[in-house]
Amino acid sequence: MDDKRLDEILNEYVNSTSAGQNTDLKKYRNKQPKVLPARTNKKLAISLSALALVFIIAIPIIVSNVKLPDQTQVPSSTQTSTSTETSQGIESGFIFESGAPIPSDFFAYKSDKTEFDLNDVTLTFYYGGLFSSGIEYEKENLRNIPEFELVFINYNSDTNIEERVVVKKVEENFVDEKYQVTLVNDIETNTKRVEFNHCEELTVPAELFIGESGRIVFLASGKNTLNSHYSIDGYCLIYYEKKGDKVILKTIKGE
Repeated sequence: MDDKRLDEILNEYVNSTSAGQNTDLKKYRNKQPKVLPARTNKKLAISLSALALVFIIAIPIIVSNVKLPDQTQVPSSTQTSTSTETSQGIESGFIFESGAPIPSDFFAYKSDKTEFDLNDVTLTFYYGGLFSSGIEYEKENLRNIPEFELVFINYNSDTNIEERVVVKKVEENFVDEKYQVTLVNDIETNTKRVEFNHCEELTVPAELFIGESGRIVFLASGKNTLNSHYSIDGYCLIYYEKKGDKVILKTIKGE
């Protein structure tokens, strides 16, 4: 391992602790370890032995009181990953890991099953915006989107063909309390949970399920009358496998 790589690893370790943000590790690399006096070593050995005994006694007690999660529980928006899939259902877009890029608008979906008839892939879709400094401020100074469309897209990178279907035209302003979302920090899981005001059932068009597998994008498209470069940002992905007239949804490609 070369010196540069070693420095990178050490700095990654230090940067992971709040106490070592500005530590220069190079000056420690060739420093000789400090040898403790014999008496100190003896006291240290006794202390470590006592500490080990405490752990041996305490661990069985702790383990016996840990409640394991119910594996049969239907996934909810409090899960700690952006996508969740079990034998009972599927959901995606409700959880963001802390530190992950956060869009201005959010899209998610949920269903209590993963297998559908090809002509009836109906899911509950959630969408809305994280509006800045209040809705009225946003509408007057940043974004005014008087109408928008809900769109599904299947893009095949092998053929460079994009299938795009508008499933609904909404004659309402996207910048509205109806479509407002809230981010809730969960310190214990180090995640951000997205809470939506609006959801509705939509059927993914059957013609978008091309080939044996692929992915479909769900998003909203609308023109901002105040700033053409700041309209609606965000989307969610739906991975699928098609078997005859059946469609099986996946949250991650290949799973």
